[in-house]
Amino acid sequence: MQFPRTSQIFLLDTGYKILQYLTLLNNKETEKIQEYNDQFAKLGTSIKELEQLVTDANTETYLSPDKVAEMLCVSKPTLWRWSKQNYLVPISIGGKKRYRMSDVKRLLGEKKSCN
Repeated sequence: MQFPRTSQIFLLDTGYKILQYLTLLNNKETEKIQEYNDQFAKLGTSIKELEQLVTDANTETYLSPDKVAEMLCVSKPTLWRWSKQNYLVPISIGGKKRYRMSDVKRLLGEKKSCN
């Protein structure tokens, strides 16, 4: 897996901090150790937030035809026609038609607004 440049720098910086921490433990410098413990706590929170952002970005949401028709201000027959024209194609999940949120967002970007 190839990490972006900023992630590589982040990981190197983190590794450096861990080495410093281990040195402090070896020298038994308690005040500095507490500072590093605080930094690691913040770092853990940052990593969890980053993981959540990645997970959210990779997660696709699926919408019912009723919800899509409402969002796009069109009728269900229009959705059917768009499907036949390969303009907005649903997928089948458990025998039910669902639309990808990413596809709907694409159309919302093209569409001006509901009247």
